[in-house]
Amino acid sequence: NRLSDFTVRVDNEFQLTGQSKLGFGGQFTATDVSYNFSRNDTLTILNTDQKSQLAAVFAQNTWTPSDRISLVAGLRAIYYDVTEEAFLEPRASFQMDVTDRLKVKAGFGHYNQFVARVVNENVTEGARDFWLLADGQDVGIQSSTHFVLGAAWETPSWLFDVEAYHKDLSG
Repeated sequence: NRLSDFTVRVDNEFQLTGQSKLGFGGQFTATDVSYNFSRNDTLTILNTDQKSQLAAVFAQNTWTPSDRISLVAGLRAIYYDVTEEAFLEPRASFQMDVTDRLKVKAGFGHYNQFVARVVNENVTEGARDFWLLADGQDVGIQSSTHFVLGAAWETPSWLFDVEAYHKDLSG
């Protein structure tokens, strides 16, 4: 199994006001995955060479209405050439400093993954995981929605950071 990933990404940031900052940019990724699975060097079970291109643009606004509150909202738009589909990935987060030492935070995000790990377990040979590109048919595009809630307490010597999350997965 061979996986090559070439990514070019541009991130920009623009201070709109004293309380609002805009982040934006773009990304291009070219991925090449090949996999060859043979038995006894004579029987080819799977031999594939896949290529994909992914283009994305994104923007997010960070708003700090006070010294203790920060809100971030963003959106990422992706085009995946293998399935010729566009995807939207909204994201949002919130952080509030309750005291100088105690922070509460929450977040939400939707994400897609176009390179999939295929788990192949064989009782006699053990696990032989491999990677393939999502094609929307045999290998689905993996999608997840995350919900996170947490708190952090910091002293000069220690940081206690606890988060709970719920993640819905598909594909």
